[in-house]
Amino acid sequence: MLILIPAEPTYRPGSVLAEQAKALFKTFVPQAKEITIQETEEIQFIATGENLERIICPFCKSLLDEQWWIAAMDTAYETTKFANLTVTLPCCGRAVSLNDLCYDWPTGFACFQLIARDPGNDIEKEALKALEEKLACPLRKIWAHL
Repeated sequence: MLILIPAEPTYRPGSVLAEQAKALFKTFVPQAKEITIQETEEIQFIATGENLERIICPFCKSLLDEQWWIAAMDTAYETTKFANLTVTLPCCGRAVSLNDLCYDWPTGFACFQLIARDPGNDIEKEALKALEEKLACPLRKIWAHL
């Protein structure tokens, strides 16, 4: 699946813009089996499934321990339902949003998603820019293998 999410986890474009973006997205991946919009009240972690290989500190570039990350995710969900994503990194002691860690493969947090199931191709940078302009926000491109 090819998933596009706003870089800002709380961003919601509204129904009119969302539908316009969905129609535009469909022109960039015409072979996709399905194009959908997913909106949730709460911020969600957008799982990449088998594609998440490692997580790296954006400051010191250390590889973050998976168990530390799981515990940080659990705490962020249990205490604020991901409304507060700030954590203190175990490697360098700096504060950062879980959304801003370096995920290999890219992922993030969102309450709005544009999803192309079996898109058949990637989208070009120009297409992503057109979608960002339509939605009035920067987007993250996520490839999920679930």
